[in-house]
Amino acid sequence: MKKNPVIPLSYPSISWKAQTLENDIRALTDYAIAIGQNSKGYYTRNSAYKRAWAKALRLIAILATAVAGLLPIISQIASKYYRNPLDPAWATIAISVGITAIGLDRFFGFSSAWMRFVTTEIKIEGKIDQFRMNIENEKFSWAGEPPSFDKAKTTLNIIAVFINDLSDTVKDETN
Repeated sequence: MKKNPVIPLSYPSISWKAQTLENDIRALTDYAIAIGQNSKGYYTRNSAYKRAWAKALRLIAILATAVAGLLPIISQIASKYYRNPLDPAWATIAISVGITAIGLDRFFGFSSAWMRFVTTEIKIEGKIDQFRMNIENEKFSWAGEPPSFDKAKTTLNIIAVFINDLSDTVKDETN
């Protein structure tokens, strides 16, 4: 499993001087992408244990239910061949184990959180890719020249919209 390290975030030093506009935009773009990667990394890292618990509890529920369904039949068949067959009352315990596993999953929200985290991770990855394309599209409009103040302002707006959009995505998942 690939690790998603936390990228150290520090707001870049920006001068907004004509000769540094391109570097300032690059620094802000890298900063915005780092925010996105950190957000995505959070969901990637934290979905692993939720997935493990969700799968384990669901597997226990499936197996316990199967055992509960088979126990009375096995007990009846065994009673023909063995003096002390397995008591069919154990089926009630197996059902209880299955129901408890499902209840624990629902109470702690492992399955639903896992799905939310995966969905949010995919959304964030898509937003990062779209952001990169929007930045490249804006840079294309610079026609190979350093950006003017108007072009830099337009690019800054793209960066701000992306950061706000990331924040809204995280807020939506949290709610």
